Amino acid sequence: APDLQRPGIECTLLRSDEIGDPSIPHVPSNQPLFGVQSPDAHNNTDRNPYFRYQGMQRLANLVTTRSNVYAVWITVGFFEVNSTGQLVQELGTDTGEISRHRGFYIIDRSIPVAFEPGVNHNVDRAVILRRFIE
Repeated sequence: APDLQRPGIECTLLRSDEIGDPSIPHVPSNQPLFGVQSPDAHNNTDRNPYFRYQGMQRLANLVTTRSNVYAVWITVGFFEVNSTGQLVQELGTDTGEISRHRGFYIIDRSIPVAFEPGVNHNVDRAVILRRFIE
């Protein structure tokens, strides 16, 4: 499939406008995908490049390249606490047997879940992957 053999920038929203027969392998043009050509006096693209790239400037407000999927590492350590509430030392430091629990999660925030303190509605649906590391 020659259509899958595109250079890097040609696989993004900033790709060039594909002109011609779609069965012919992609040849980038000089015109951006969201670029505009206009000879009108009020937005002449030859007079000012602002008008030519105005459609591309709107992209930042309309789309995002950010993801709603997050990778989360959690490490839980167990510590001694003195009478004033301050941490003293980690449990097992004196014997060399420190025990920490670690976990790795992938969370997708685009999956709608409910949140109510103290109630587990459907929060587990947002966690795509769970791994406990011993």
